[in-house]
Amino acid sequence: MVKIFRYRAIEYFTDPANERKHTGRGNRGVNDVAKQLAIIMQILLVKRLESSFTAFTQSLLNLRRYTENMIKMWENDTIFVCPQIDVNKELDYETKTLKRGRRVSFNDCVEEIRAKITKLTEQGRNEKGQNAEYNRKDFKEEYYIQLKEDFRLISNLYDRWAKNPQDPKFDAFKENIKPELFNPQKNTSGKLVIFSEAIDTVQSLARAVKAKGYKALVITAANRDEMEHTIEENFDANYEGVWKDDYNVIITTEVLAEGVNLHRANVILNYDTPWNSTRLMQRIGRVNRIGSKEPFVYVYNFMPSAEGDAQIQLVRKAHTKLQSFHVLFGEDSKIFSEEESVVHYDIAKAVDGEESPLQKYVYELKQYKDTHPERYLQIEQADKDWQIAQAASGTAYFIVKAPHSARLAIRIRTEAEGLYNAKIISLLELLEDMRVKENAKHVPLPDNWRQLSAEAIKTYNQYFVRINKSRAGDKATAAKEMLVKINNTPSLSLQSKILLKNARKFIDRGSFDIIKKVLAIGQELEERGLRLFAIEQQDIDEILEREIGKLVAHVESKQGEASIVLGTIK
Repeated sequence: MVKIFRYRAIEYFTDPANERKHTGRGNRGVNDVAKQLAIIMQILLVKRLESSFTAFTQSLLNLRRYTENMIKMWENDTIFVCPQIDVNKELDYETKTLKRGRRVSFNDCVEEIRAKITKLTEQGRNEKGQNAEYNRKDFKEEYYIQLKEDFRLISNLYDRWAKNPQDPKFDAFKENIKPELFNPQKNTSGKLVIFSEAIDTVQSLARAVKAKGYKALVITAANRDEMEHTIEENFDANYEGVWKDDYNVIITTEVLAEGVNLHRANVILNYDTPWNSTRLMQRIGRVNRIGSKEPFVYVYNFMPSAEGDAQIQLVRKAHTKLQSFHVLFGEDSKIFSEEESVVHYDIAKAVDGEESPLQKYVYELKQYKDTHPERYLQIEQADKDWQIAQAASGTAYFIVKAPHSARLAIRIRTEAEGLYNAKIISLLELLEDMRVKENAKHVPLPDNWRQLSAEAIKTYNQYFVRINKSRAGDKATAAKEMLVKINNTPSLSLQSKILLKNARKFIDRGSFDIIKKVLAIGQELEERGLRLFAIEQQDIDEILEREIGKLVAHVESKQGEASIVLGTIK
């Protein structure tokens, strides 16, 4: 497995003084900081794979070059660790040679990096001396060994992917350009906006669109300013000059996600779902604007694969944040999936420029921090949850969080003895409902606090189960049928029955990992025995233990348990 050691040098310092330069906020050690950075890079690789095979292959090539740079620095006994300097860009002597029209060597690049470090230091911007030059002796020898192994694995991956010309997502896009994206019953404007996060993907999409006979305008950060007038002429419904139709498709990166009108178009394709859900809203805002002549805006989203989403959990995070937008700001259209629930209420004050709904709470928080700095710091650095009762009975409020999911605010009202009405609420509702007078006193937690907490966690889990199940669809049904089929095998061992029961629990929750594995096991059993019941019982037990047992444990550890971050009753 590739461990992204190119970005983990600070883990291998021999001198603790060098480690202290790179400790994170809250005294996070260099191991935590380096591993977190490596995880981010791994996630970015998965996102590039979800974008397109072309983008992923290019990313592998880049990562191989960056790892090679680190190896070369090691072998030249000149190792730069510079958070504020793009060392990989600085060491690209081949590109520098082409741009400057003269030969630029590795040593020339080294001198230029040294000059940049000196400049940062002289300007007082080299925080804690983090941007620095080191020698091999400053690192443990095993770091070089890990780098070499990473380089071997990355090179092998790149060589294999470079030989793979197929991309199912790209094929689906090409097949749907005319019949779906330019369906005249929906695309009444005859124009299309496509967003992708990767420049390599943008270029591939442009070639496909042009091959279908459409006129594509490609916009990236490199040409945005010079093409601004062309964009207005062809896609801005508020443009007061002469409208043009030189282009009917605009394909762009995030550079056009805000600040530009594209509302002569009424169809938008998110070829990649952005990591930041605010960015998704901003993208759609390019075509859903005042002045649009079209009655409807159609939004198409390429969802990540089950395998990819299991790694980055983009669907869950996007859905959660978008649902928050609906509740908090009254968004009235589903923009990502049919699972979203829209909420309608008056937000005229926010639109008219009056005080933001959250502004007063932010102001109060700042006042509290200034007035009670020590108490504020104590709360900020607390290493456990807060559970405080303001009354012996009443309405309970919780903020619940799982390790790999977003926080949700939950309100629970007691309707009768043992009967609870739990509801997910907005941040504004939570803040307003939890407000108390300054002289309010806390009381002991009520006798049913444990039941209330359990109800909050159940509500939280059920919310995400609905999201997962909506995506699992027919595959979940097929996996359940396979479980029943295996469970009916004569003389199935007790251990296997327990494994199947645990697997069913995760399928009911919509776990793609378990669904995929159960279907694969079913296929393996059928291939090995022609008929399921022709296989020896011992074989079935071994397969279930090997495949299901380990995976269930992995899924449980990966998802983590939801817990109470904040709880109160008033």
